[in-house]
Amino acid sequence: MPVASSRRRGRTGPLTSEARDLSIHLLVDEPARLEHSSGVARAAAYAAERLPDVPVDLVVAAAWLHDIGHASSLSRTGFHPLDGALHLEQLGWDNAVVRLVAYHSHSVVSAEELGVLSALQRFEPTFGLVADALTFADVIAGPDGRGAPVTFIGSSRDEGAEPTAFKPAALADRRRALLEESIMSVYSALIPEGPGVRAQV
Repeated sequence: MPVASSRRRGRTGPLTSEARDLSIHLLVDEPARLEHSSGVARAAAYAAERLPDVPVDLVVAAAWLHDIGHASSLSRTGFHPLDGALHLEQLGWDNAVVRLVAYHSHSVVSAEELGVLSALQRFEPTFGLVADALTFADVIAGPDGRGAPVTFIGSSRDEGAEPTAFKPAALADRRRALLEESIMSVYSALIPEGPGVRAQV
């Protein structure tokens, strides 16, 4: 697996190319999931190219791969972040990519609820703006990869806003708060001079 470009800023490179090819191969029977992953990759590229000290190739590669654990052929634990990470580890992928996939979008909360936290903890978590960029992209892309609106409380965008499609009632309050924190981390870095707002998903 190529690894050097995952440590550099700039544009996407060989890591992203191989990630895209693998995602397309594994999700060939999951077109909706593939469209979502493609949208997440686009959103990740947009954010990572504009964020300080975020390696674009690494984040976009992880975006393409974050949901490969949904492929039926990879199901081992039934928890897709873990199944995807285990497969990537077996293939010898860059450990930074594996860790991002394992913990994408604060999967640790769901892992705890599903009783697979100890299995997930074989991988070291990734924190900070790199992990937040992937979470931001996953939420912003929406289920179909075409974008999901996020309400920014305190901004004019919030006035009279209708509930968005990306507000599943089953989403745990704890995970929702973490998702919103990640979105605001990226938003604040992208628009540091923006108004004081907070995200709501």
